[in-house]
Amino acid sequence: MRIVKCIYTLLILAVLIFVMAGCSHTCEVCLGSGSVACTNCNEGKVTCTECEGKGYLGCEKCGGTGHIQTDKECPGCKDSKRKGYKYETAMALRDLLQGIKRDENDYWSKCYSCDGTGYVQEDCTDCNGTGVGSDCPICNKTGLIECPECSGTKEVICNACAGKGKVKNQTVNK
Repeated sequence: MRIVKCIYTLLILAVLIFVMAGCSHTCEVCLGSGSVACTNCNEGKVTCTECEGKGYLGCEKCGGTGHIQTDKECPGCKDSKRKGYKYETAMALRDLLQGIKRDENDYWSKCYSCDGTGYVQEDCTDCNGTGVGSDCPICNKTGLIECPECSGTKEVICNACAGKGKVKNQTVNK
């Protein structure tokens, strides 16, 4: 009697498996694998946000610019009415001769020597004018870190089948 019950149970399981198999088909998105390519990264890596992909941190003294501002006035614009700007006399004269009327503010441009600060810029003594500080400790000088979405595997769980590889058959109501 016990053998009959076991056979009966196995038969019911076989029928259930057969019925369930008929209710689903292979996922067309992941082709049954349960995972798809990660769209967040390139080869399992993303740009390091700490160093912005450079592999190094900017110099703390100069802020990564490579230059520090001194207290010496810029020789290029020190005689100007506006610190850090130069009056474009040639432009103003040309427009005057051509009869073009413009606002006087149109003839002021940022001084190239001091980048508009009004003071002499010198190379930073900490980074020797490179703007480079220390190596990035997060990405180990590579500029890339492991993708947080796929953990470097280059694949994520398929949304269509929730990683099962199979989706239920959809019946169309007519």
